[in-house]
Amino acid sequence: MKKIGWTDREDLILKSCVDEAESEGRSLSSAFRNAARITGRMPDSVRNHYYAAQSGPKGRSYTPFTDEETERLLKEITDMRSKGYSVRRAALELAGGDAALMLRYQNKYRSTVGKNAATKKERKRNDDLSELIREKNRELTLQHKRFMMLHAMFTKLCELNSELAKQLADGDKIEGFEKRINGIRDVGI
Repeated sequence: MKKIGWTDREDLILKSCVDEAESEGRSLSSAFRNAARITGRMPDSVRNHYYAAQSGPKGRSYTPFTDEETERLLKEITDMRSKGYSVRRAALELAGGDAALMLRYQNKYRSTVGKNAATKKERKRNDDLSELIREKNRELTLQHKRFMMLHAMFTKLCELNSELAKQLADGDKIEGFEKRINGIRDVGI
């Protein structure tokens, strides 16, 4: 969900993060990431707001892209990239030479393309994991069948052992016993 406009509290958080980063000798990017984490905004949005507040008149707010603007921007820059333009050059041309607008276009393009690439990577990873799970299920099914066969053979051997012990204890002749053992051998693994 897009957040529109900045509250005074969010501005104070951003200022605090920037002041802290500067006092510790860290980059502004780390301050933007920290402020984004605290406010629930995207680091690019935090950066854009910070620079807009630094360069523009007080009270000037950041205007988010509409879905239609985003779609148009992606199409136009992608078309220009297919003709050999860099993202920066394409954004500068679309911005009519306005460096601040070029930076805004370039950041929007890169963040949107990056999100789409991440989504494709996630789908690929999920597909790979699903295939691995299917393969493991096939292996487990085969192992289960082997186990059940071994269990049946073991049960039959226990029955034969019990019967043989009884016949030996009774002194009876062991008739047909060899036939039963051969029957177990025929089951196989």
